[in-house]
Amino acid sequence: MRLQRSYIGLIYFLLLLMGFSQETFSNSLYSKYGIGILRPYAGASYFGQGNIGIAAYSPIALQYLNPASLAYLTRTRFEGSFLFERANVKLNNNTGKFSDSGFNTLHIGIPMADGYALGFGLMPYSIIAHTYEDVVDGEYRSELEGTGGLERAFFRLSGMIGKKFAYGAGFDVYFGRLERTWRVYFDNATYNKTEDVTSTTAVGMSGHVGFLIELHQKLHIAGMINAPASLNTKTQTDYVFRTENDITEGEIKLPLTQGYGLNFKPNSRFTLLADFEASNWGSLAASEILGAKTTDTKRYGVGIEFVPSRKFNESVWKKMSYRLGFNMGNLPYLVAGEKVNEKFVNAGLTLPYNAFNSQMEIGLEYGKRGDANQIGSEENIIRFIFGIASGEKWFVRPERRRKD
Repeated sequence: MRLQRSYIGLIYFLLLLMGFSQETFSNSLYSKYGIGILRPYAGASYFGQGNIGIAAYSPIALQYLNPASLAYLTRTRFEGSFLFERANVKLNNNTGKFSDSGFNTLHIGIPMADGYALGFGLMPYSIIAHTYEDVVDGEYRSELEGTGGLERAFFRLSGMIGKKFAYGAGFDVYFGRLERTWRVYFDNATYNKTEDVTSTTAVGMSGHVGFLIELHQKLHIAGMINAPASLNTKTQTDYVFRTENDITEGEIKLPLTQGYGLNFKPNSRFTLLADFEASNWGSLAASEILGAKTTDTKRYGVGIEFVPSRKFNESVWKKMSYRLGFNMGNLPYLVAGEKVNEKFVNAGLTLPYNAFNSQMEIGLEYGKRGDANQIGSEENIIRFIFGIASGEKWFVRPERRRKD
């Protein structure tokens, strides 16, 4: 009965997320560039700890940055999360508000025999969601609207060499639709409304690898590499006054990304994480990234977790995990010839239940993207993550049968 209730709860939660995913509004002014705003995501358990965790590992929590972490799972895990984001925008002398809500990720990890584990899932890679309006009194009103983005489906396999070296590898499938619409409404009735719609579909594959090493019982280091990717594209442009449309084929390039992390556990209550990640977006030509001018990106982050107790009979407040973190970096696009920097602070907590087998995750992130004085625009952003994770024991033979 417990197994059946777990699956019913999981299915209900995924359906709930799919329902939320239909309510998507504007996300960021900067998503009008290239393939949109990238979505770095470490996992629901690590979002409040700086949204980092290349060297993070757990027997019950999943993370997305390093496939080697799967080797530490002790039971099959299911995880899904919901995201809400709000941005207050400044553009020259104008202000506005963007918001976005919906499904964020789905991840499943399955430990196998002899220290191996596999995982698969789906998560956003980039998001285009913006609306910009320009009004000239007595002449016209123009709108630029963008929707869509790229998704990433992944499959990965991990294993252990001895008890101190974990490794993992997998492949990624990128796919999505990126659409931009330009409309002009004229005040003079002599002129008709115009509308151009440019829609690009993209699909491609790549791979990733990672490792995690125990240098000391209290200290682990890790690294990961996401290989470059080439996505085949088909772009169609439709014009309101023409019956025909323009169709072209091309490519979108994604660069090499490498990252390194540190995990320090001075005792059973505290965990400290630190990450560094870099991608050579600046090596891409504008024609390889939908006309955007690019720059290399770097991302740094630190975070701390505090768990008062792991005892079943303790109060709920002592069994919860409390997290704080900070991360900073820059977007892969140049605006007015300058980099767009972003800085965020994070906080989160975990509420375990079902004898620590399941948990609810809550994470908050607040920060700033851009600089109105330097590039003429900026956004103050708040994000909320809600996740649920649960699991069951699969592929584990009873002790009696092992002896037979």
